[in-house]
Amino acid sequence: MEQQSRRDDRVITIFLVFWAVLFGSIARLIPALGGFMPVNDGGLFYSMARDIQAAQFSLPSYASFNQAGIPFAYQPISLYLAAWGDRLLPLLQFVRWLPPLISSITILAFFVLSRSLLKYEYQAGLATVAFATLPAAYDLTIAGGGLTRAFGLLFSILTLHFSYWLFRTLQRRYLVMTVLMASLLILSHPIAAVHTVLSVFVFWIYFGRTIKATRKALLVAILTLVLTAPWWLTVVSRHGITPFMNAMRSGV
Repeated sequence: MEQQSRRDDRVITIFLVFWAVLFGSIARLIPALGGFMPVNDGGLFYSMARDIQAAQFSLPSYASFNQAGIPFAYQPISLYLAAWGDRLLPLLQFVRWLPPLISSITILAFFVLSRSLLKYEYQAGLATVAFATLPAAYDLTIAGGGLTRAFGLLFSILTLHFSYWLFRTLQRRYLVMTVLMASLLILSHPIAAVHTVLSVFVFWIYFGRTIKATRKALLVAILTLVLTAPWWLTVVSRHGITPFMNAMRSGV
């Protein structure tokens, strides 16, 4: 009976996740079909990708957007991806389609995290359906500005998933993956990084208050800072910490 119940739960979960991915992706992609431009915003990031191309893929000192003298201090990974992707697809269309595509992939990442945290698979499936279909979960990530927000949310969820298992198992593979996802997060979106650090701290309170787990957490922090240092040290050397402080107050 127990085995049959597990099989039934698995079938229900597969159906729920399939439903979530299908209709969640449709909800995310339909707005991009409504015109030839990115949804709502994205002009700044389009311009910054062009700046990267103009600088021969080195990190520019300032963004040319509106000739406003904005320090080029924004997390660069998605901007570099867009600048490189212009070789395959016109940059404007890259900024239009990549955010909803990454946002759709995030649905699966959310299920993976939910399955780790919840007792039963079907509960994770139900949570994923809610995440996939609630507009508040994706409205900012599918716009042109989602070029950075969508990546930030994706790497935030994956960082939480691997950090959870790091605290529970202390295995090296989870340490490596946590460092990798956290580094990609730091290079993707400022506010998502802050929220994730706070969430990982909550995980540490519940699952990691041991000497070994705390050491692992500190090692993750140190290695993440080291891996992302080429970017943030360059920005600090050029502009100081003011751009980062301003980003923390922006809320987006």
